[in-house]
Parts: sequence; structure tokens; C-alpha cells
Amino acid sequence: MRLKIKFLVVAVAGFGALIASGNSVAQDSLEAKAFTDGISVGIHGHYGFILVHRDNMSHLVKGHIPAFELTLEKQTSGLLDNHGVYNFPSVGVSLWHSDLGNKEQLGSGSAIFGFVNFPLVRSGRFLLRYKLGSGVGLISKPFDREYNHKNTAIGSQLNMFLLIQLNAKIQLSDKLGITAGVTFSHYSNGSYKVPNLGINVPTISVGVIYDFGDYQLSAFDKEKKEYDKELDFNVQVGGGAREINPIGGPQYGVFYTTLEGTRRMDRRRKLGVGADVFFDASTMVLYNRNSDNVPSSNQAEFIRYGIHISHELVIGRMSAITQMGVYLYSKYKNDGPLYHRFGYRYQISEHVYADITVKTHWAVAQYVSFGIGYKFN
Repeated sequence: MRLKIKFLVVAVAGFGALIASGNSVAQDSLEAKAFTDGISVGIHGHYGFILVHRDNMSHLVKGHIPAFELTLEKQTSGLLDNHGVYNFPSVGVSLWHSDLGNKEQLGSGSAIFGFVNFPLVRSGRFLLRYKLGSGVGLISKPFDREYNHKNTAIGSQLNMFLLIQLNAKIQLSDKLGITAGVTFSHYSNGSYKVPNLGINVPTISVGVIYDFGDYQLSAFDKEKKEYDKELDFNVQVGGGAREINPIGGPQYGVFYTTLEGTRRMDRRRKLGVGADVFFDASTMVLYNRNSDNVPSSNQAEFIRYGIHISHELVIGRMSAITQMGVYLYSKYKNDGPLYHRFGYRYQISEHVYADITVKTHWAVAQYVSFGIGYKFN
């Protein structure tokens, strides 16, 4: 059951970019000259290393990291309004596999993830893009108390996989192109299971892309859509689970409720303010471990209240969420006064939406949560 829940959480996060793009891919194919127009496949070789960001994981780095990536990509054509807003990006899915340079303690890393390639510069047959992707990652040799206690980086096989890349493409012919890029990838389970220092891998890459049909589609002449800039009010509930040290301890439930007001500023973004109520069953345990505190057994004392500001980058039905908040009340003080949430939100219908977010205190992940909300407008 625990494995199924974990897979569900990372799968929803993992295919966020792919869900956002799926609607556009399906509709594009209806009006393109041929189904294969704008479709491409690619193979890319990467070479890099594990970035040591904590002293207690330096022993894990024993060699460089070779990796390869297979991509299936679709060029958007402007059929949907958000295509032109982002300069006609391409969307797709990738398969990733790498040796982590330490077969005994880390093994290998694999991932499947959706991505969006946003163009920065177009000039003839040259294209400079930045690529954002997220998906499901698999580490073959996570921490194990008995068999792999030296893996201090990550404690679960299933993880979230995040990728950001700057890449250049040169079209050699109507069918064939070459690429080169700089990539940063990250494996993490969002503190669902400790240890969770995460694995960060910067790489350089080269690749070959084969285009089926036209490699460069003509954009549809589509009238710009006007957006309602009235305030929306959102009510949301959600939850998740986390594990704290020592390793091998229980899973603690986390729950939250959010009330938020947002306003559409333009075709790309929304801004908002909101109020949050958080309950994390592990905070009472952490509080009672401190000998300077008077022990408490009242879980209600550890409910946290906060307010936040938010930004949503809107891509069709999907939006990327960034929030920064401050606790108005928190009995447990060790996390500091500020909290952050990052993730994806998907508009299921006019009023109902779902999201998955990572709550952090700056660079320290606290937990991953899944939520459902209702929008009043």
C-alpha cells in the first residue's frame, strides 16, 4: 500500500508537463497537414558528475556519470492560444538512464518525464531553447539499513525527477538535426522517506534528432483570447506523508487547508494572496526532542497558521505554482518563520482543480502533498 501511494504521488508530479501539453498535441494533430508534422525523435548522450552539496555524501562520488536520453517531441503550431504566448514551444516525453558512478552504493538512475522546450532564439536553422521537465525517477540502490547503509543521499527507489536544460539545435536538413546542451537533473522523494539529501547531476550533452514531416510548422493565425481579470476565490484541502530521522521511523500524516484569492494579470500569469492552516504530526515529535522545551502531548497546539503570496505561470489548463508565506503562529520554531510551496495545478473543470506541491523551508524539503480545490468566480 505504501508503495502504491508513493507511486501515485510522484506519478502525478512527474507527468505534470505532459498533462499540460497533451491537450495541445491532440488538437494540433487535427489541423496539421499530416499527423507526423512537427513530430521528432531524438537520442542524446550526457556526461557529468554528482554535485556534492553536503559533506556527509562526499564518499558516494567515485566517478563521472554517463547517461543517455530518448525523446519523443511535438512542435506546437499556434492552434491553442497559449502556444503563441510562449513563442511556440515543443512538448514531449523522455526516457532517461544513467550510471551514477558508484555501482555498489548508488547503482543506476532512470526516469520517465514530460517536458516543454521553450524557444529563446530562432534564426534560420538555428534554435536556442530552455527545457523544463518533471517525472518519475528510479534509483536502483537506495539506502538500506542492512545492505546499503552508506547511501546517505536517498532512501527510496521511487522518486521525483526534475530537469532543467539549455540546449541548441542546428537543422542540418529537412529531416535531420543535431543538438548540444547543458543539463541539471535532480532526484528527490520530498522527505517521504529519509535519508533525502537528493542527488543532483549536472551534465553536458550532444544528440541527434530526426524529424517526421515538416520540422518547422507555420503558426495558425489565431485571434488572441481576452481573459477575465476579475478576482477568483479558491478553497482547497490536501495532504501527504513524511518521515523524519532517525531512519526507519514511522510515516507521519500531513494535512492543510487553504483559502486564496487570485487575479489573472495577463495571458501568462496569475497573482494571489491566501491564508493557510497546516497540520504535520511530526512537529510535536520534533518539538518534544528538544530538552529545552516543555513536553506536550496536545497535537492541536502544533497546528500552524500562515499567510502567503502566490504566482501562477499558466500554460493552458496547467499552471506552475510558486508561493512564499510567513507563519502567523507556529509552536515549533526550528523551521524558521518563512515557508514555500512549488508545484503544478491542473484545472479539471471550470471550478474544480487538483494540484501537487512540495512544501519547503528555503532549500529544505518538508513534504510532498496532493490537493483538490474549488474555484468561485
